[in-house]
Amino acid sequence: MKVGILGGGQLALMLVEAATKQGMGVRVWVLSPDDPVCKVTDSIFLGDPSSDSNVLEFSKGLDVIVYESEFWDLSAWNRLATKHSFKLAPALPVMLRIRDKLNQKEILWANGLPTAPFLVWNAKLSQVEFLKACSQAWSDGFVIKWGREGYDGKGVFLMPSGKNSDPTAFMNHAKERGLGLYAEQLIPFKRELSKIGCLSTTGSFISYPLTIHESQNGVCLWVKGPAVQLGSAQSLEDRASALAHQVGSHFGLLGTFAVEMFETNAGEILINEISPRVHNTGHYTQDACETSQFENHWNALCGRELGAIEIKGQFAMLNLLGPDGLTMPNQSPPPANDPLKLHWYAKQEIKPRRKLGHLNGWVKNGQDFGKLLEAMQHYQNSWESDLRLKR
Repeated sequence: MKVGILGGGQLALMLVEAATKQGMGVRVWVLSPDDPVCKVTDSIFLGDPSSDSNVLEFSKGLDVIVYESEFWDLSAWNRLATKHSFKLAPALPVMLRIRDKLNQKEILWANGLPTAPFLVWNAKLSQVEFLKACSQAWSDGFVIKWGREGYDGKGVFLMPSGKNSDPTAFMNHAKERGLGLYAEQLIPFKRELSKIGCLSTTGSFISYPLTIHESQNGVCLWVKGPAVQLGSAQSLEDRASALAHQVGSHFGLLGTFAVEMFETNAGEILINEISPRVHNTGHYTQDACETSQFENHWNALCGRELGAIEIKGQFAMLNLLGPDGLTMPNQSPPPANDPLKLHWYAKQEIKPRRKLGHLNGWVKNGQDFGKLLEAMQHYQNSWESDLRLKR
């Protein structure tokens, strides 16, 4: 098999590592020769993503092409789609539909899948009228979101009850850029959860254990699991698995994808958003599972049997984020000792809140889980302190 990847960041890096392990040929379209993926492969394609000729050249001879993120410029692929059959996974119409989170909400709602109630801002309502309608619908508060271009806390504006907030600039930005904008009820939740699913071209489906993730300023910081060993009911695990399968089927997804959810105070699950690709909350699978999310992504798309995913014990993943107030050339981190596993992205520059790498940890005995978390936190603190000294 010869596969292609659109994008050269850390997800592409890990996809290349998995493909190489499986003996596959890889071609990666990067936007810069300094992209992280360039550290692990010489088979790169550098060019304007909006160029029709570049699309045709890149796709030649590839058995399947995947996306590193939803934000890749697909204008040329869309223009050429009527005359050329591209082996994109998910298919181009699927990605164009699902990468808009407003479309996600409307499809979830139309198919009876649980998600927070929402209202769409359209030309019939002024900004004042829209905000008034939201306040009347949800007196306990609401969240305003861009339909596109939102990630890691960007594209989200909280309107909590009883607090004065001015979303004018946020809403105008969406309007000027044609991003679409909607508001949804502010959900009081007990936990943020994530389920990594994988749907094969053969119809086979698996899902990794339900996990708990914790965010810092909208960016994922910790992933811990399995959730059922950390306080979540088995019924939630079963429900989340069923929902992930439904989501994959309804949206026409293929390969690995993520469904981010809320566990409400009432013990119910609501779907927050869907990522149609390998995902940050699944990085723990590199070391806690026999087959990672990246390896099963390729297995699913190439029609091979999906690999084993059983976990015995507890695991955690900690993102190493650029410290606040710190911008500097990247520095290699210290090695991590067992049971910690360091995955470093080798980005050119450290910036605040930028994902620079992650730590994985896994223990067989749940009694050792607290010590594992302490060791991971200690590594992060030492790494950050060392960076500040080198500044």
